[in-house]
Amino acid sequence: AAAAVRTDPRIRAGVNMDGTLSGPDAVAGSDRPFLLLSSDHPTIPEDPTWDQLFANQRGPILELRLVGSAHLSFNDGQLLYPQVAGVLGLGPADLVALVGSIDPQRSTAVQRRYLRAFFDQYLRHRREPLLAGPSPRFPEIQFVRSGP
Repeated sequence: AAAAVRTDPRIRAGVNMDGTLSGPDAVAGSDRPFLLLSSDHPTIPEDPTWDQLFANQRGPILELRLVGSAHLSFNDGQLLYPQVAGVLGLGPADLVALVGSIDPQRSTAVQRRYLRAFFDQYLRHRREPLLAGPSPRFPEIQFVRSGP
């Protein structure tokens, strides 16, 4: 997404959901808004490609963390794995490792709300107070950092 935003002028804003940025265009930054949404990993170092993007980004950039999430919280697996855990031989700890401890329905709702707020603000030009800082309605979202 970051490389596409940088190289394709038709794209006016972009989002990366818990992925490493690959290639020089992805970390080179742009003047267009970009959102980084990460899983809950406060004890490990931040992805160095995200740091590179932050250093190079000229447009608005925001990094949020979804507390209680894991990498697969950002795809359909968060809803599906719990349903088939027994068949796959997955125990509770396995599920937490895959999709985190956050309720999958709540995770989906929070992600949808923040993505909508981001795109409403930067594509529809509607000021979104939700992007200004932590919200008591969404305690699962931590504001990690922001830029220009």
